[in-house]
Amino acid sequence: MELCGSKDLGAITGGKYLTPGGTASATGDFFAILCLATASVTLISPILPGQITGSALTTIPMSPGTILYGRFSSVTVVSGNVVAYNNK
Repeated sequence: MELCGSKDLGAITGGKYLTPGGTASATGDFFAILCLATASVTLISPILPGQITGSALTTIPMSPGTILYGRFSSVTVVSGNVVAYNNK
């Protein structure tokens, strides 16, 4: 399911709605992860070498309304619902 982001999160870039009951993972170039319902996510980063040491952030708990910013190449939802915003 493709979604258009809010103006603050890049209305032109769009994003992907992720939930364990539907599409649970996505790969690409994402700059923000917005939590819609209490969630646990696994994020793979960095897109650019030298940005973050270590490549995986696993089972990150998120509360509704939380936004994680960064450059992520993969997002997997273990539970809950999130939107991964494209970095384009």
